[in-house]
Amino acid sequence: MKIFINFLLILLSFSIVQAKINDIIITLENISDTCQYGRRIIFQDENGDDTFDKIRITECDLSYNNFDLTIKGTGGLLSGLASDIIEGGVETLDFKIRIFNPNDDRTVAYLYYDTLSSKAVLDFSSLKINEININNKIIITLNNGIIYIKFSEINIINKEKDCKLELYDINGREVLIHPRIDFSTNTILLNVDNIQYGFYLLRLYYNNKIELFKIIITN
Repeated sequence: MKIFINFLLILLSFSIVQAKINDIIITLENISDTCQYGRRIIFQDENGDDTFDKIRITECDLSYNNFDLTIKGTGGLLSGLASDIIEGGVETLDFKIRIFNPNDDRTVAYLYYDTLSSKAVLDFSSLKINEININNKIIITLNNGIIYIKFSEINIINKEKDCKLELYDINGREVLIHPRIDFSTNTILLNVDNIQYGFYLLRLYYNNKIELFKIIITN
């Protein structure tokens, strides 16, 4: 019996490890020329709940600082992002870091240290987006087909490059989607057949603007 229990504990530990999401590594730019190895921010899922709860910020000499992490707002992180310090410094815990997409310089989130909670905060809620346009309508649909979402009239020169669509669940995790956008009628065609029921936030980026759509998918 003791051997069987030990086997179950080992199996459970392995399952917990497997449940963790992969670390996201983001380069920290604007580094001094004397910084031999470069600095990085590593977002980690320590407790296996499929959300980031720890970060590690490495220094030029490969030393590092660990911080507990809390998330504010709705958003997601992907590999290939970059960051730079816009206020303070990591050593003095008064830092504010901008995380951005190096391809188009679009700000994804801000990272700062909160002295009240003694945690780092990954903040998606305070993005400064020019001429933000929010549709406060809720779209309710069954998860068995295509939904059609109308957005504002826009003038996009390079539609394939300048227009981006993202879907997030209530926990801020990005959901993989393959939408089709009909620019002649300003309509998004989104197949929700394989998406689980729940509350979702749809973000449409274009011309340094953003439109938000709240979607409730029922089963």
